[in-house]
Amino acid sequence: MFFRETYSKSSQKPVLQLIQTCRTPKAPRQRVVVSLGTKINIPKNLRSQVAQLVEDQLKGQKSLFKVDPKLMIYCDRIIKKIQTDGKWRSERKQVKNFQEDKEIAQVFIDQVEHSQDRMLGPLLIGHHFWKRLYFPNILADCGFNDSQIGTAELSVLSRLIEQCSEHATPAWIKTVAAEEIVIKDAETFSEDRFYHISDKLLKNKDRIEIKLYRRQKSLFNLEDCIFLYDLTNTYFEGICALNPKAQFNKNQKEKRTDCRQVVVALSLDGEGFVRKHQVFEGNMSDCKSLKEILEALKDDFQGKSLPTIIFDRGVVTEENIKLIESCNLKYIVSSRSGEEKRFLTEFEEGEFKTLKDEGQKVEILLKKEDGISYLLCKSEGRCAKERSMRNRREQKLEEELVSCQLSSVG
Repeated sequence: MFFRETYSKSSQKPVLQLIQTCRTPKAPRQRVVVSLGTKINIPKNLRSQVAQLVEDQLKGQKSLFKVDPKLMIYCDRIIKKIQTDGKWRSERKQVKNFQEDKEIAQVFIDQVEHSQDRMLGPLLIGHHFWKRLYFPNILADCGFNDSQIGTAELSVLSRLIEQCSEHATPAWIKTVAAEEIVIKDAETFSEDRFYHISDKLLKNKDRIEIKLYRRQKSLFNLEDCIFLYDLTNTYFEGICALNPKAQFNKNQKEKRTDCRQVVVALSLDGEGFVRKHQVFEGNMSDCKSLKEILEALKDDFQGKSLPTIIFDRGVVTEENIKLIESCNLKYIVSSRSGEEKRFLTEFEEGEFKTLKDEGQKVEILLKKEDGISYLLCKSEGRCAKERSMRNRREQKLEEELVSCQLSSVG
């Protein structure tokens, strides 16, 4: 076998072909085994070695010497191309008895090998649910073409399966059956392609989230009665000069106050399905984000009764409570620190009901006051946690006192 360059009207670059010389009754003939196009660029000084290696692999012959990994990369890609698009025919003679029965194939057991290993399972499951969620239709409605839809699927699945960034996605693709399941020539995609598709997904974020949730609602019979809302943040180790939302904030949850961050707000329904998400400036406090979320709720539930919203104590301020009540929203929220002191009498003398007694006892008491229902809770697990926290503080105080005493004596 050898490589030959040829030209076509549709390409300005030479097209690389793998050629095989065959004997015929008339004379030797040259046959194209596979056309590699312009995407596989093999240096000319390596082509003869790669051609010989490909031929050996196709014939099941093993090399006696260690093969250069660079050559194997070219070889693997070419063999995979031959397996899908090529015209390789083994020169082994078929057994006459097998030729008479088309349902029987001849297999040389001692020469069965495997190469081009690719992970299938997670990608196949992801691809199945990608289609069940109507993602191709949703993205097509947003103006994506077939190639962009396939790229978007790989971008999404790489994050779900391997938590890959755009930079790492091309390397991940080479470990899975992306070309067989998702899109042809996926292993030739560069990281720039995934950066571009991420930008396009972000521009269509609102339309995608709305259409996707409608499909989820239909597929899983979801109800709009509960609305969970929480915030987190993520930081960047770079300067982020072109990201106006990346700001410094002393309340960095990962304690990286030296890095700029953004705040991510996530809204879920009662079953845990994502309704929508928003990205805020990194210096925004949790309580200031609620107004935008409530405005989005009004848009989503026009002509419908609003759901009960659940959030944590970080969002609780007097202003936010008034804002929620002005929207006629029902809400469930964890009380602010120290607010339980108002109910000391109830905690000591109230008739609590046992809610759970499986390893850790949990007791509750419903208390109504000024039109608000308070759910008082006593938990053995919580009691043990607070006792441990108090013991650590006491131990730290004792160590500091002993240290001060020793220093004064010295």
